[in-house]
Amino acid sequence: MLTIRILSRAFVVLAFIFGPIVTKVLYAQDSVDSVESTPSPTDGVAVPTVADLVKSTLNEMGLPDSEHIPGLSNLDTLTLSQFNQSSKASFGKITIGNVNFNIGKFLSPGTSTPLLLVNAEDVELGNIIPGLGGTPLGTFGKTTSLNFIFSPKDITTKNIASINSLPDSIKKAFRGNFSQLYLKKGMNIVAPIKVSNMSREIKDLLRSLKINLNHTLPFSGTISTSILKHAFDKRQRSGNKKKTLATESQMKIRTRALMADFGQDFLKTLSLQGSLPSQIKIEGLTLAKGTFYIKGGEKNTFDFGISAEKVKLDKLQIKRSKFSYDSEKKRVYGSGILDISESSKFLDWPG
Repeated sequence: MLTIRILSRAFVVLAFIFGPIVTKVLYAQDSVDSVESTPSPTDGVAVPTVADLVKSTLNEMGLPDSEHIPGLSNLDTLTLSQFNQSSKASFGKITIGNVNFNIGKFLSPGTSTPLLLVNAEDVELGNIIPGLGGTPLGTFGKTTSLNFIFSPKDITTKNIASINSLPDSIKKAFRGNFSQLYLKKGMNIVAPIKVSNMSREIKDLLRSLKINLNHTLPFSGTISTSILKHAFDKRQRSGNKKKTLATESQMKIRTRALMADFGQDFLKTLSLQGSLPSQIKIEGLTLAKGTFYIKGGEKNTFDFGISAEKVKLDKLQIKRSKFSYDSEKKRVYGSGILDISESSKFLDWPG
């Protein structure tokens, strides 16, 4: 169904509905940096705790002594194992339950800015962050490499995977998917997510645009600095097994709980996106430079869906296009604005 409503002489709003449609990387050369493996404490050499490493890294960033990261700055009893130092990176490992973490710091390539990185291997967000079930963040599914990067300032960094001394799971995640990253001041999240691992509703949304289930969404963006406050609790979490979206009323309850736990700015700081295939064609629609996004919306809600810089509906040019999933009606909706000045030669308006 296609509905056109005139807002003014210059613009037309388009709304269209899709039912679910079932359809069926360049490596950077590793740079050379000297690596030194630090022996374990039993060899008589001090190995830092997580809190020690975090504190020293924040100091190197030029941040005040009062600066701390919830969930990390208090880990003064967890000593890093297999600690390796080099001129460009220093990382160690810890294991909590069944989750392996790589925690360390590295110098952003081409700059002198130190960055703090926490990497979790083969996990879902829900394994280390409680309360995400039913929310868009809880629909991600498992990723081979979930990365949190704390930056002291806005920065553009390139070819992180070229740092030879980074742990393998980090290098594998950044190769091809994230050759260039725009990091914001505070906590950033970086993760390659395969469409087939996401929730049924998100897969329906993406399949309605004929996006292959094997496509990997290179998600990155900002998230609350408090997001890791429970990540290293001893109790094991199973994640969101059903990976289904909550109803609107349920979502409001869960959102309030997340804000109470992680801070009132939880949604305000949330802004993630992952690139779709460069061009998508379906039923007369052509989308270019599309992204799947999750961010904080108005009135303390999640806003998520697909946006595209350029959309054509046959010969009509559509701007500000958005596709989203309605969890109540279980339908995929699309909307956009038609600029008549660019499409008038294809339209004949009576009167």
